[in-house]
Amino acid sequence: MLIGGIFLTASPGSAQISAPREPAPLAFGPLSLHPSVQIVDAGVDENVFNDGSAPERDYTMTVATRVLAVLRAGANELLFQTGNDYVWFQQFDSERSSNAQYAMRFNMSASRLKPFIGAEHLRTRARRSPEIDARARRVDRSVVGGLAFDLTPRTSLTASAKLDDVRYDEGERFRGVALDSALNRSGRSAEAGMRYAITPFTTLAMTAGYEDQTFVQSHIRDLKRYTVGPSVEFSPEAAIRGRVVTAFEMFKPEDTALAERKGIAYQALVNWALYERTLFDLGAGRNISYSYQDTEPYYHLTNIRLLVTHPLPVGLELYGGGDWEHMAYRWRRDAVLADSDRVDNLTSVNGGVGIRIGRTVHMKIGVEKTRRRSVEDPLQNYNRTRILSTVSVGS
Repeated sequence: MLIGGIFLTASPGSAQISAPREPAPLAFGPLSLHPSVQIVDAGVDENVFNDGSAPERDYTMTVATRVLAVLRAGANELLFQTGNDYVWFQQFDSERSSNAQYAMRFNMSASRLKPFIGAEHLRTRARRSPEIDARARRVDRSVVGGLAFDLTPRTSLTASAKLDDVRYDEGERFRGVALDSALNRSGRSAEAGMRYAITPFTTLAMTAGYEDQTFVQSHIRDLKRYTVGPSVEFSPEAAIRGRVVTAFEMFKPEDTALAERKGIAYQALVNWALYERTLFDLGAGRNISYSYQDTEPYYHLTNIRLLVTHPLPVGLELYGGGDWEHMAYRWRRDAVLADSDRVDNLTSVNGGVGIRIGRTVHMKIGVEKTRRRSVEDPLQNYNRTRILSTVSVGS
């Protein structure tokens, strides 16, 4: 994943699919298939539209299907993934959607040289960010390519480049703003660096990156960004698993009315087990995201997410956690807002019970409570309660 892509926007994917370590449920010679199906968020949503004044209640469910195909030829592998999420509401059929995703990646291995290329196409109505409470239809597309060159068994040079494109459907609006006019964009980015395996389970990388984003109809959001910084990766066999990415960034809006920013951006996704029983999943990040508002075109988004799962006898488990999103608007083009210090906060807590049946079936039921508060924009404030269940089958 390119540093700029990680930090600037929370787009899902970008052709970073990889083959699971577990044996495939279906195998046909060099071809292996990893199917899965989930019934997600099945239950009651007490505030379908995140409305603070007149919340609407409805029954909802999402059926998510995925198939990952892996074709191996020696050390080379071709991966293709397809998936669909069907989101259902009983009463509000306007909120129903069918979200489709297609992704591929080809990893070559020519001795010490390992090039790759990948692409993704995503058509979705999933909420893009905590700022925009609308299920707005959009298409995300990306192409990425790069290579790694092994200098030694522990050291390698890396380089990659990415093109991405986001298009909202015509007519999609949020609070009177046409999202296609404000947020349709195309971007290009590149990075290069060096990786060093400190241990068989820990890899340190140092990378430098460049990013350029152009908004098709809203050039006040055009920007360039330069980043440099380290990252640490922990293998699935390590006591701590996941990745921590940090970077010093120079953020340069093309609009001269908006100030340049220099600072630290980061993203961490790690998990570990306490006494080989209680599992902790931690996510944290700080980045700059695009706002739909022309008067405040960017905001700093800081988030922390923690989930704790504790096993009980006979396959049962208890889980609980929380999520905090902090949106600080630091770029303003309106003189009336020049002295404001707008900060929006979204907090969420959840908890429940789960059960595992064998290696491939996992069921959960729980409660989630969400609260959003904005001092300067009280129309954004709301409370939301959801009673949800999830059933997962497959890899």
